[in-house]
Amino acid sequence: MSILILWLDILAFAFLTAGFGAEFLAWLKKRESWRAYYLLTILGYAVVLFALSIAFFSNKYLSAIPAALPVFLGWVHTISSVLISFAFPGCVVRVAGMETGKIGKIMLWAPVSLTTVSVVIAAFLASTALAVTVNISFNAVMAAVAIAGALRVGGGKGRGDRRESLPFLILSAAAYSAFVALSALLVTGAIPRSDALASPFITGIFSLAWSAVILASAVRRALGNRAAPDGLGGAFFERFGLSPREADVARLLVAGRTNREIGEALYISTRTVESHVYNAYQKCGCRNKAEFVARAVGFGAADNGDGQVAGSRVAASGLEPR
Repeated sequence: MSILILWLDILAFAFLTAGFGAEFLAWLKKRESWRAYYLLTILGYAVVLFALSIAFFSNKYLSAIPAALPVFLGWVHTISSVLISFAFPGCVVRVAGMETGKIGKIMLWAPVSLTTVSVVIAAFLASTALAVTVNISFNAVMAAVAIAGALRVGGGKGRGDRRESLPFLILSAAAYSAFVALSALLVTGAIPRSDALASPFITGIFSLAWSAVILASAVRRALGNRAAPDGLGGAFFERFGLSPREADVARLLVAGRTNREIGEALYISTRTVESHVYNAYQKCGCRNKAEFVARAVGFGAADNGDGQVAGSRVAASGLEPR
């Protein structure tokens, strides 16, 4: 079992490191605050996987383990846990748009407070029962944070790419809930402590699935960053006084993109896209997308002939999915 977990954690570490690179490139293009915390969360889990891999490798293949290695790995794990307890809630409350509310502030500070208490207990107190209680409470709070964020993002009130943030939150909720259940089973004696290998196994499975979500989102961004269609000419924008950003949104809107797809292509939130769309409608005197597309085509702004007009008619054929 240990050799399986070793290679699982190594594989998850490799993919999560690649995911960190992809997210870092996305952050460089659009420096959103939630993505910065997202990067720190990825980094924290990558360090945890690195420490777990070293621990399993040394136990499996080294005949004599250096005395300083367990201490070093313990400190690495502690520091990364503190980082995750700060970065993960920070990412969730921002991607869910909850950072200004009271609930969001509680979600932000409760995990890091519990982690601080856990570190103090480990350093100065020898109470195993208290340490286990704090650990279970921490995982329960992190699961609650992930569930609250998933409900809000799933309800369409979040920021960023929902196809990336929602699976991440669901996976996080499942992983932390599994940690709570595992700790409870160990405490009650329902499973022997020799089965504590389940914890690094859960971490590896979660991280591997999460890295797949990250890399899939990176591929979608790369494919979606193709040049925006130039079906709308500058004369149309000048006539109605659309700003450059509103013009970018309008081009993609006429091409049939949804608000979420526009946001992903331009690295802006769906709410920002909706704001630009509303402003464009007001400036052009339109009440909805169908009127806006019809006016754009009727103005003679379609420079690509029948193909662009046909595409515009398709875009105007119904309500836009959100």
